[in-house]
Amino acid sequence: MKRIGLIDYYINEWHALNYPTFLKNVKDAIDGEFEITDFYAEINHPDLSSDEYEKQYGVHKCSSLEELCNICDYLMVLYPDNPERKFEVVKKVIPYKKPMFVDKTFMNSFKEAEEIFELAKQHQTPLFTSSSLRYADEVRELGDVDSLLVIAPSVHLSDYLIHPLEIVVSKMGVGATKAKLSKSGVHHMLDVKYKNGRNALIVIAEGGNAQDFFVSGNGKFKQNLVRCASPYFENEMKDILRFFNEKKPSFSYLETLEAMRLRDIALQNRFDEWINLNTIY
Repeated sequence: MKRIGLIDYYINEWHALNYPTFLKNVKDAIDGEFEITDFYAEINHPDLSSDEYEKQYGVHKCSSLEELCNICDYLMVLYPDNPERKFEVVKKVIPYKKPMFVDKTFMNSFKEAEEIFELAKQHQTPLFTSSSLRYADEVRELGDVDSLLVIAPSVHLSDYLIHPLEIVVSKMGVGATKAKLSKSGVHHMLDVKYKNGRNALIVIAEGGNAQDFFVSGNGKFKQNLVRCASPYFENEMKDILRFFNEKKPSFSYLETLEAMRLRDIALQNRFDEWINLNTIY
């Protein structure tokens, strides 16, 4: 058995409730030995305590972060709704040298993300992070694009903004030169420019639900607007398990850093001002 441990602020959140099922659905295609065996949560949630999660999901509750890191082979740091807490937690976990997946949003700023990647390098700890939307079939099937449109919901902007940003860096790569945040009524737009006239536009649309992501590009779909409806969470889980086995991410950490840099720009709320990426840090 290959033991995976979940680390979370509280365990009653969508990712911790669904990841065991996603793992069960895909593990035989990658490696049937993987199991989510243990978890550690900082606090109890009033609607589902850690003890209740342990009983319902058959996952052992660890009494401390140290206990979990010592007994597990692989780690998944969740905190999907609390990126502000991840920096200190991941810093504590990295020295254990266990292959680690850090859920969205990776960190709360570009500076934190840069420091964590450097610390992981120093300890030779395999680490990667991603948004699940990177793994949507609709995104992959766009192929190479010079122009990209992503429409995303406004739900929990500081948490969900990483999703359209990951789509952008996965298709456009690194090397954005400047970005501008603008507003039209209740909708926000982030315009990202690249060399050779390439560009990406993210529209944060008011309303909708957490699954309403749409993409369009000048690739296979020829500018058609397509909803991301494929099983992207299970696609992501496959890549996580592959990473645990091979200890190598499927894309460069530089894409993560670019997404975090763009997130910082968007959350500054500096409207209608072009900001050069190479001058903000």
